[in-house]
Amino acid sequence: MNQDVQVTVHGVSRFSQNPVVLDPLICRGEKADIELYIDGESPWTVYYTENGKEKNIQVPSSPFIFTTYPDSTTLFIFNKLKSAYGCESNIYANGQITVRKMPEVPDGI
Repeated sequence: MNQDVQVTVHGVSRFSQNPVVLDPLICRGEKADIELYIDGESPWTVYYTENGKEKNIQVPSSPFIFTTYPDSTTLFIFNKLKSAYGCESNIYANGQITVRKMPEVPDGI
């Protein structure tokens, strides 16, 4: 008995360009957007660190706007992508958002 077997090979996902920090300088309490451009099979899981703390986000399509509200200057390091089919790729891309301090009001005013 002869059976046909179909094999599908899924490619590795990658950033098609480095993440773009759309708001690199904000005041505390403001939002900052990071735009991600990814090639490969969507949706993806993007793994990153935020000031050293490991996190991940689900990205349904590309380009994707990732919105954050940092309280202090924050370094984002993107280190791994995982495609819809479970294909993983190690990456290295980063972006920094600088948070300006709010002005202080002297006592008695």
